[in-house]
Amino acid sequence: MAGRSCHLSQTLLVVLLGLGVLAAPARADNTPQPLYPYNPLQQIIPDPLMPSHPLTTPQAQERFDQDLNNLDQQAQAQMRQGDLDGAFQTWFRELRLRRFQGPGAEITALGRIGAIAWQQQRTTELRFITERLEALQQTNSLSLLLAEQLGWAYQQVRDPQGALGVYGPLLAAARQHHDQGAQVNLLSLIGAVYLAWFDYPQAAATYQQLLTFAPLVPLPPGTKVASFLHPKRPVSHQVEGPNTLGMPPAPPLSRAEILEKLVFIYDHNQQAPETITTLQALIKLYQYYQYPNPIPGLILAIADQYNREGQVNQALTTYQAAYAQAIPLREYNNAATALSAIAQIYLAQHQLAPVLQVYQYLLDVDQNADDQVGQMNTLDAIAQVYITQKNYSQALAFLEQAQQLSVTLHYREEYFAAQIQRLKTLGGD
Repeated sequence: MAGRSCHLSQTLLVVLLGLGVLAAPARADNTPQPLYPYNPLQQIIPDPLMPSHPLTTPQAQERFDQDLNNLDQQAQAQMRQGDLDGAFQTWFRELRLRRFQGPGAEITALGRIGAIAWQQQRTTELRFITERLEALQQTNSLSLLLAEQLGWAYQQVRDPQGALGVYGPLLAAARQHHDQGAQVNLLSLIGAVYLAWFDYPQAAATYQQLLTFAPLVPLPPGTKVASFLHPKRPVSHQVEGPNTLGMPPAPPLSRAEILEKLVFIYDHNQQAPETITTLQALIKLYQYYQYPNPIPGLILAIADQYNREGQVNQALTTYQAAYAQAIPLREYNNAATALSAIAQIYLAQHQLAPVLQVYQYLLDVDQNADDQVGQMNTLDAIAQVYITQKNYSQALAFLEQAQQLSVTLHYREEYFAAQIQRLKTLGGD
């Protein structure tokens, strides 16, 4: 009888060890046990916080949510104390319990904690979280909202292909059903993934598709142009990309916003012709809505593209156009930038007479803008041209004006004192 009892005890011990209810004894060679012998997010492990019945009342749901938020705070405290193993064990406990709140809540928590795992270089935990996201993707019929959450969680764990794997089939289905709203939402999400991961060709192709859903339309009655072109969004929706721990951006994007993204993409991909064409499209858009203030800055950006491409004459003409557009709008910063660029082109060509004329215009702009630092720097620039011409008396006159401003501003005083002293030794006194 004692033998049978001993045999049953040994059998029970083997079963409990196999189920993971009891820990296995330490190995004889003292080899460290792995922190996770299996993916703890794929297991149902009894927990004192586990609901004993469905959370059907708002009060029960709120209490349960607060319990899980407390676990998050506990894990945060453990991480601050340097106990990362303990922190992630607590977070994994939270994640196992989040599934009782439904897939949306679990996915959001997986993304949040996955981002922390990535930041802390916890590759094992990151793999477990990604595996759980994949399991949820396979076992749930994804609504658009759930797809947004899942795709964003994939981005937070730095798995852009996982995000695209969620959005792609949904986009195909939306096209098949001619669901324009869903196509716009999904293209916005797909474009954000490509852009966040610097896949500029794919990002450009996606935003070009999105542009077809944002035609020029008359301004709705009672709508301000600025808010129509750049609609305000909640703070949590204002930043795109995998480095953001908030929710995904809120589509739809306006036509102006799409064109601005295309400008960014083409510029960073060093595609000057496409950048210029898109900037011109933006200018036409603002002209259509009689919203002129951004136009000088856009013309400046076109001029910069020409200048970088070595098309100096085209750049010069375009900078002049930017200045001409900026002055009536009192866009003095853009006007000053355009004049400075024109001056640099003439300087590179050793055309000093036009340079002096441009600097006089620039000095007027600085004065109209009440920009004393700008005035000081422009006076210095004029003086340097006269020094190049060996017209030291004129150079000294402008340097002394600049010095007066430097004393008022308590800025670059030693520089101007040294310049004036040098000129006096050269015969400018």
